[in-house]
Amino acid sequence: MDHAALLALFDAEVRRGARPDGPGARIERTAAVVRQTAPEHG
Repeated sequence: MDHAALLALFDAEVRRGARPDGPGARIERTAAVVRQTAPEHG
């Protein structure tokens, strides 16, 4: 597998497919960043 294909697979599975992993958590996306946020005790 080449480097570009591996990065594309990572992007598809981890970034675009990201889902909140707990109650109150949410996924925020911008052009270059994907982050998960949650309440203080979440």
